[in-house]
Amino acid sequence: YARREKYHWVYPEHIEWEFRKPMIVDTILNDSINADLVCLQEVQVDLFPDLMLDLGDVFHGVLQNVSKTHNVATAILVQRDCPFRIKRVESRSRALIAVLEDKTTSHSLYLCSVHLDAGAMNYRDRESRGFHQSQRENQ
Repeated sequence: YARREKYHWVYPEHIEWEFRKPMIVDTILNDSINADLVCLQEVQVDLFPDLMLDLGDVFHGVLQNVSKTHNVATAILVQRDCPFRIKRVESRSRALIAVLEDKTTSHSLYLCSVHLDAGAMNYRDRESRGFHQSQRENQ
């Protein structure tokens, strides 16, 4: 996904996964952040298992269900010792929705990791998405 043609201003060696991965892992595991929940966008699907090899002792991760032709997704990481567990997940076009359950009280927390589209969208597309979402909410 991170290709030289797409990021021509970046040093070629900095595009390589083996260069980027340690910085991503260090940022997520940084003690000063101390996050229970982490939402990620633009996760390269085929590299997610490799990322979880380094994060798996601390976080449980779920990746958005995407088509085989789309190699990027959103992901949610939940720290293993946080008070929530993942109860259910659902994928949408550019969103991963998780229902988290408090391990003590069983109260639910809804978390949505969304990758917003920076491009222009015409009104009809927005109207259509809104209609489909409202239909979903009424089911």
